[in-house]
Amino acid sequence: MRKFWKPLVLGALSVSATIFTESAAQADGYERGYAQPAFSWSGIYLGGGAGYAWGDGLTDMSVSGVFNQRATPDLSGGIVGGHVGFNYQMGALVVGAEAQILSGVKGSENAPFGGCFIAPGVPCLVRGTVDVESIDLLKGRLGYAVDRWLPYVTGGIVSGDIRSRFQDVNFNGGTNVVSDKERHSGWVIGVGVDYALTRNWILGVEYQHIEFDSVLHQGLNNFGAQVPIRDHLVNADVDTVMARLSYKFGRELVSASLK
Repeated sequence: MRKFWKPLVLGALSVSATIFTESAAQADGYERGYAQPAFSWSGIYLGGGAGYAWGDGLTDMSVSGVFNQRATPDLSGGIVGGHVGFNYQMGALVVGAEAQILSGVKGSENAPFGGCFIAPGVPCLVRGTVDVESIDLLKGRLGYAVDRWLPYVTGGIVSGDIRSRFQDVNFNGGTNVVSDKERHSGWVIGVGVDYALTRNWILGVEYQHIEFDSVLHQGLNNFGAQVPIRDHLVNADVDTVMARLSYKFGRELVSASLK
């Protein structure tokens, strides 16, 4: 008989203790607590960011059919942008896609003008500028979630408006020798890490390397030569490091008060 009553009494005491504990918590105005589910990265998000960009440009002007007026300016400056994307989580694996738009970056360099000298041994100079005016990116993402941390790799395609120009340095007070803007395509690869501050707000940092294809620009010759149009070959590559803040859509899960 004692073998029957002992577990029954212990079970009754356990149930009573549980009821007493929950009653005390509810008396303070709180509902029964449950363990929150693990953070999910699945969902649509949008946001913006800011950082720094640097890189190299090339604008190579043709004179008499030969590309010999070459300027290779360093590109650098602050950069801002916006993004919208979608993630889908399968276990620890997170796959997604993102569209992003970034502001541009530019640089200039003085280059010798072939066959022209303002004094013996002192060549004439033209100032070559490469101005990446905007960058549009469409990327895939692959990450590995560790609860609220998400390191990832990314890659995809890019396009952007690039303006190039040569300006006379010596004679015409900086007048454009030739100027043109064309749309360039290219590719991007990068890495990043996101951290979920809450279920909706995500802070991250991302590095990207962007390579634009070479495109032939053509502009009117304003230098007084007989050739009415000058060709110049232009390309650029850009590296960016940006801090990002994103909002992931979805209901915030919280414990509600009974008060």
